Amino acid sequence: KPGGRLFTQFPNLLSPGYTHAYVENAEAFPRSPGRVRPYTEAEVRHVLGIAGFEVTELWHAGHGDPPAEIYVSALRR
Repeated sequence: KPGGRLFTQFPNLLSPGYTHAYVENAEAFPRSPGRVRPYTEAEVRHVLGIAGFEVTELWHAGHGDPPAEIYVSALRR
């Protein structure tokens, strides 16, 4: 619904743990069998924009440097 709020989390592709897993799967399989698809901050903003959301807050948290997770609060346009 317009005006609805979304709170979600994405794995951060730029974190060491997810980068390693992403590369390992890409080399081993033509398509990743995993359920996790890591994203960059730019990809998160792009995908949510296409889906009709306006990001109101975005922050990184979790283990690693950069942090492993991207958290988002967004409003449906």
